[in-house]
Amino acid sequence: MTLRGTVTKIDWLNPHVHFFMNVGDGDKVTNWAVELESVVDLRSSGWRHDTLKVGDAITVQGIAARNGSKQVWGNSVVIGSTGKRVFTVTAAQPPANQPAGPTPRWPGGQPRLGPPPGQVMGYWAFPSAATLIEQGVNVQADRYGLLRSIADVDRVAPFRRWARDLYELRQRNFLKDDPMFIYCKPQAGPRMFQVP
Repeated sequence: MTLRGTVTKIDWLNPHVHFFMNVGDGDKVTNWAVELESVVDLRSSGWRHDTLKVGDAITVQGIAARNGSKQVWGNSVVIGSTGKRVFTVTAAQPPANQPAGPTPRWPGGQPRLGPPPGQVMGYWAFPSAATLIEQGVNVQADRYGLLRSIADVDRVAPFRRWARDLYELRQRNFLKDDPMFIYCKPQAGPRMFQVP
């Protein structure tokens, strides 16, 4: 879908940057939310919070929200006055495998869950797996863990019934309330160990 309008607000925040724009249709003006990549990804590709300004005329091409709300994923954002495409993201390359270091510990000797002092946390672009699937089982899922076929829900892992039902609900809702997908926060248990 293509939207043409004027920027009204910019939310330069993780987990995803959003900006809002007024789109005119005859006498009617509708405010749309445009979602972009994370602050981390945009910054590493050279973009800043002031790349786009309130009042800028823009053209957005993207994917409309599945639920029919006035939201779109911004595949392309072009500033009208310059014709410049902004907020493109350079694909990051996976880091080279590093040897495992010692377990980070607090001064009292307890294992420290989190990064060692001085290291950054919170960016999980290259998890070892996106879905909990037993070895040897052929189940297709995208990089976010969304199953290609909902019929595979019982083949993913040996869940307890309540966990299986929750997993299926989140799959049917396109992960819209899945903490790992929405907030980039790993859940407890096995999924937590998939994130390096």
